[in-house]
Amino acid sequence: MTSMRNPNLTFIVNAIKAAGGKTPKAITEAVDAQARILEEARKARGTVQGYEALALAWANAVLEGRDPADDRDVFRAMLSNSLADGDIEYAATNAVTARAIEGITNSQDEILALLKKAFDEAGRTLTNAHSILGAISLDNTTAIFQLGPVAVQAYQDAQEARRITRLIDNGWTGMNNITQFAGSCEHVTRWADTGITTWERMRRSKDTWDMTVAGATLNLAIDRATIHQRTARIANEREERDTAPERTERAKRINYLTGTALS
Repeated sequence: MTSMRNPNLTFIVNAIKAAGGKTPKAITEAVDAQARILEEARKARGTVQGYEALALAWANAVLEGRDPADDRDVFRAMLSNSLADGDIEYAATNAVTARAIEGITNSQDEILALLKKAFDEAGRTLTNAHSILGAISLDNTTAIFQLGPVAVQAYQDAQEARRITRLIDNGWTGMNNITQFAGSCEHVTRWADTGITTWERMRRSKDTWDMTVAGATLNLAIDRATIHQRTARIANEREERDTAPERTERAKRINYLTGTALS
């Protein structure tokens, strides 16, 4: 099957598949249309007649008393020559992609709901695996296999959950690139509603297992309001932390002055 040129659409399709959904009709129709239009573009290139043929068709129309603007032979020659002047395959594929993007945009809410359900479920799988494996690195397979069959199963489940969350996050990003439904945000912010300490520690890690080990519960944000709420929480906690020494010092001064006045 021909694939879509736009990487965002590819990310979205892969995420939907990882979430257990079906490829959107807009994509399957666009893929079929792309194959058909590329075939037609190649045919068009193969029938280019050149300027001489255009001039001949025009002259025949004039000499035979027909309006060249309404003459089918003139029109065909002009169309053929015009299509030969540019990269028709690229332009035509872009037109098909635009249709696919429109269809994906119209289905945005349903797609995001599907991705969230699967992402959060994978998060619960990671939490369960963490309760069995502890904070062990999933790369340390030697140690994991020494823990017994229950641990091995938990490890396998966690690896699959990591794969799913990675694909879904790519799809989330692809959708956001197309529609800007959430705007710009850190991956930690969209993955979970965390406190400032976890947020800062996980900011450079893009591993959902590490997030889970750090104490976060995966809860994919799929709207701008949730992103803003989480961002505001982090900003407020950062301000509270950064201004704590100043507030403590101010309280000490007030207590000192109050105590002096009372004495």
